[in-house]
Amino acid sequence: MHSNRAVTAFLMAGSPYKYVSTVPNDDSLDLEPTHYDMKLTEEEFDAAGGVLANTLDHFDVPEKEKNEVLGAFTAHKDEVISGTIK
Repeated sequence: MHSNRAVTAFLMAGSPYKYVSTVPNDDSLDLEPTHYDMKLTEEEFDAAGGVLANTLDHFDVPEKEKNEVLGAFTAHKDEVISGTIK
């Protein structure tokens, strides 16, 4: 699961690879349907963001790129924690 989060953040941050949905002809990043039943909390989301930030620091990712990845990650917070806020 941790590797899936990293890959998702990598794709969302503008990697040379393209996100491809498992739903034909739907390349949107509609994360709510996938995460809603997981009932992830804001604290869990923030903890995952902390792990991501620490990982980027560990690999000496430059600050600009680190902020881009973290920005892409946090941009979808409401979708990911939708199961606990609705």
